[in-house]
Amino acid sequence: MQIADKIEKDIFTGKLSSGDMLPSVRDLAAKIKVNTSTVYRAYKEAEKRGLISGSTGSGTYISSTSPQGISIASPEPRSPGMIEMGIVSPLVHLDPDMNEILQIISRRKTARLFSGYNQPEGMMRHRSVAKEWLKRYGIIQSEENIIICAGSQHALTCSLLSNFREGDRIAADEMTYPGMKTLAGMLRIKLVPVRSDSYGMIPEDLASVCRRDKIKGLYVMPSIQNPTLSTMNEKRRDEIAQTASQFSLTVIEDDAYIHTAVKPGTPLYSRIPESTIYIAGISKAFGAGLRISFVCAPSGIRQNMTGAVLNTLWMIPPLNAEIITSWIKNGEAEKTIEAKRAEAAKRNTIARKILTGYDFASVPSGYFIYLNLPYGITGSNFENMMRKEGVSLFSSDRFAIENRKKSQGVRISLTGTESAEELIKGLLAVKKNLDTIADKN
Repeated sequence: MQIADKIEKDIFTGKLSSGDMLPSVRDLAAKIKVNTSTVYRAYKEAEKRGLISGSTGSGTYISSTSPQGISIASPEPRSPGMIEMGIVSPLVHLDPDMNEILQIISRRKTARLFSGYNQPEGMMRHRSVAKEWLKRYGIIQSEENIIICAGSQHALTCSLLSNFREGDRIAADEMTYPGMKTLAGMLRIKLVPVRSDSYGMIPEDLASVCRRDKIKGLYVMPSIQNPTLSTMNEKRRDEIAQTASQFSLTVIEDDAYIHTAVKPGTPLYSRIPESTIYIAGISKAFGAGLRISFVCAPSGIRQNMTGAVLNTLWMIPPLNAEIITSWIKNGEAEKTIEAKRAEAAKRNTIARKILTGYDFASVPSGYFIYLNLPYGITGSNFENMMRKEGVSLFSSDRFAIENRKKSQGVRISLTGTESAEELIKGLLAVKKNLDTIADKN
């Protein structure tokens, strides 16, 4: 396990790149003074993680899809001295003062209510605030249909556990949120890729996939898709909703970045509420460490979702929900979102200025951009190239459901660095390498 972990770490830090040849089992065993069977088992473990590939007689190599073997939520997401432009941080230094709200809550006579057991769907007082919060996204719903989860990842987990079984198939964008990929893989649920354009998932291709495969569900990010930043217009949302209804799909609508959208559209939930689970993540807006998300689920699904919360967590920590909802009620949440949108807008301006002439997608207040690389270099190769220069960013391979062809893009976080100065340094390094590649072409 230590050998496999070392291989993974060396790929992550850029010491090993796609195509690099590893020592033979015998040579490595002699070098590190262990039994050959130990190295053999270590290589098998690395192969299971998708880090290496090889065959008898041809040697063992770092896999071309090895970046997928390293989750975005890596135990070592930040290396010393590395400029972080891979992880999308929600600008936590702009969050409200935690000390202040804790002092206010601690002085209340009802504070003791937050230290005991509560219902798995969340306290009614918190769901009432969630109901008002969801109105900003066009969702009018009663408290009874709202469940509070421990962040969007927990909401996704409960959605899959309560609606799908091993072997089920869920349609998703051909490049999608890696947390959904790893979660589906753990539960042995297959994600089936659907082609997309600048308006998001293509309804005709979704219909084709549904006819070809036994698709049971649909996972979409209609407002700000991760990683492409595509946004569905109302016509596209209508068409996707109609297709989902036609094939009786259970829809999981994830709006993690909706607060960064220029003009949030009407959710699919408002079109097909009887079959849609709407996840309103809070973490990317404020209070990421408190792990709170608001979920709307139709009556036919709600009971199973509540059961999933009970069986995975019992309940979300009510103190965390109290902090989040207090910030919403006193206006701190809204002020924080506006401050973060302003900061993100400044960083997007910096990116547009530095990367002028290169092809990338962005939104004015977005937390990241998606860069289409020049011909001749893949996303994974560019990721490794930048990592060797001390800059972390994420290849499109990390987001691709299937690697049927080499992808030529990278997602660049604009919020991973706390300071704009460090962001500029990282973007200039990206530009330098892009210019070098362009000169060679």
